[in-house]
Amino acid sequence: MPISVNQYNPTVQPSTSTQLLPANTQRRYLAVLNTTGANIMVNLQGETLTGITPTSTNKGIVVGNNSFFQTQLMQPSPAITCYHAGASATNAIAILEGV
Repeated sequence: MPISVNQYNPTVQPSTSTQLLPANTQRRYLAVLNTTGANIMVNLQGETLTGITPTSTNKGIVVGNNSFFQTQLMQPSPAITCYHAGASATNAIAILEGV
């Protein structure tokens, strides 16, 4: 079954947890491209992040600058959240969502 892909470039504030995408029961593919100049952490469960260091309560995938992460989701997806370790707001994170 073919999927359609949408691209988003949300504005992400520094040193805070930000929702990149809302929950979507139709989401089947996700790619995150980070060109912010700093590391980011992405959480696929809609949880609030407190930094970019993974811990038992701060769970996510660290995506380095000029790197990307992609996954095929086999179940409906909660909100996608992100923590940006940079010094200023940015929209240099490209999100591809396949539905």
